Amino acid sequence: MREDDVLRGIAARVAARDYSDDVLIRPGDLDANGNWLLSPVPEGTRWLVVRGSQEHLAALAADVVDPLPPLEPASVPAVDDAERVLGHPLPPLLRRIYLEVANGGFGPVLGVAGGCTDDLGRTTAASNSRTSNRIGRERRGPG
Repeated sequence: MREDDVLRGIAARVAARDYSDDVLIRPGDLDANGNWLLSPVPEGTRWLVVRGSQEHLAALAADVVDPLPPLEPASVPAVDDAERVLGHPLPPLLRRIYLEVANGGFGPVLGVAGGCTDDLGRTTAASNSRTSNRIGRERRGPG
């Protein structure tokens, strides 16, 4: 698979708002037939479930899955700044995804952190720094 194919695939999922492994649904329970029955809960209450799970598919059929928010690309200055903070260039495909598709938020679990501050307040640079510090402590072993 070529990088352009990967980029187009990610762009299509982001455009369809189908870009996260976790989705928000209105609370309920599965009945004996696998149908989603809403629970009486305060308005605005949501549960986070795994995309493709039995709960997600039943909630999807009942039309009680919240749509994911649209994602926006990062600006060139923001990505350039992230690379400066990291001290090295981003891999070319990741740079293109940030600039052409979305500034993070897509992908497995909570998604890829953005090149600049994303909707969860995370950045690639901050995540990289925390991971490097944790790995450094693990390599040193107990004090």
